[in-house]
Amino acid sequence: VFTTAYDRYAVKAFRFNALDYLLKPIDEKDLMAAVDKAIQSRLTKREQFAEAKKWLSKQHKPDKIAVYARDHFILVPICDIVFCESDKSYTTLVMKNGERHLLSKPLGEVEELLCELSFFRIHKQYMVNIAEIVHYAKGEAASVCMSNSQVLPISRYRMEAFKSLFL
Repeated sequence: VFTTAYDRYAVKAFRFNALDYLLKPIDEKDLMAAVDKAIQSRLTKREQFAEAKKWLSKQHKPDKIAVYARDHFILVPICDIVFCESDKSYTTLVMKNGERHLLSKPLGEVEELLCELSFFRIHKQYMVNIAEIVHYAKGEAASVCMSNSQVLPISRYRMEAFKSLFL
């Protein structure tokens, strides 16, 4: 059973004989149906797992992102990004060293690039590097405190998916 925030991976999942494909945030009824399907199926063969693992190992994950700076590009290490902040059709990358880099892309496009690289969209305005979260405050006004001491809100809509990252 494959789970992801993007439906564009569905075809690849089914090429590996996936039993089911769940989009995040995961609906409880869909999850239960997928579990039932997995229990009833005998398709959990070592060969299928090995094939999926081989395919995943071939996927290249970038370690830098290009940021335009006046008349040239700077290659910024993705692991140095603390969080990304949306400003309509622009996104600001907030770095560990305090620098801020402006991308002329909306946060949704940046999310597509970084979601598979330990980043998670916690709010319509913010996407965080999970490795840079220092503290999580529960409650009605849930938030995360990042390694640079910035406190960012978590939207109610994304709360369940966020909590599932740490369970």
